[in-house]
Amino acid sequence: MIALERHRQLTFAPPLAAEQEAALNQARLAGDAQARELMILSNLRLVWHLAKRYAWSGIPADDLFSSGVQGLIGAVDTYDHDRGRLAPHARMHIRKDMLMLIATQRSLLHLPSSVNYHALLITRAEAALSARLGREPVDEEIALECGLSVNRLRIVRRALGTIVSLDDSGEDGDEGANLHESLADEDATAADQTAAASSRWEWLAHALERLSPREQKLLRRHFGLDGRGGLPLARVAEELCISRERLRQIEIAALRKLRHLLQADDAHLGESFGHGGWDQLLRDAGLRLQAA
Repeated sequence: MIALERHRQLTFAPPLAAEQEAALNQARLAGDAQARELMILSNLRLVWHLAKRYAWSGIPADDLFSSGVQGLIGAVDTYDHDRGRLAPHARMHIRKDMLMLIATQRSLLHLPSSVNYHALLITRAEAALSARLGREPVDEEIALECGLSVNRLRIVRRALGTIVSLDDSGEDGDEGANLHESLADEDATAADQTAAASSRWEWLAHALERLSPREQKLLRRHFGLDGRGGLPLARVAEELCISRERLRQIEIAALRKLRHLLQADDAHLGESFGHGGWDQLLRDAGLRLQAA
């Protein structure tokens, strides 16, 4: 937090009024480098605010701030004043870059594998919810999106935020030990769940292979089952050269076919896949591939 306090003490340019922002953006589009720089400097306070919010991640504050600045620069360079003020647009870019940094560095933290996996789920869910809702999601929304309890979400965040001091001696020793015990208990349960889930992923992969090539590509690209991260339906529709409406029809039919295939192999397994949660199931499968 010391580094974040240092950033706060920097002299930020004052926020721009709507008229100033519009005029500077016109100048930026005309090639005025000073106008572009002022738009960036006037929004550094937003970067600092979001970096402080993600201090729980355990990522050094300077790295978070630098990542956020890169996101801000990208936001300024792609800003369209006709679509509203810069701040909401910048917030999305800043958050995306910070969350990607957190997700990328998660494997460098010496934590149980289930914590690293859930950290990836949480960061991606938070980014997806922010884009969908147009605001910062609350913990309950993030937990629901991840299929986790709010308590588990907070344990993961707490672990990420305190990993540096877990093995230190001193007055926080008991807290560190308790956290290690909590993670060990959570990991034991997660290990059982992972073992049961592994067979489900195998059944799912086998069923996917029996779909048509187009159905396979659709599901793999939309849900990230190719290990490259999921794409919006609109992007997948472009790749397949069909309308988004037609793509959705094919996806629904493919999901229905998957359920029937699973039921044919194992009635109980097919039912467990069939009671809703298809989107979350396939997204989790994609995240497992990316985390591997």
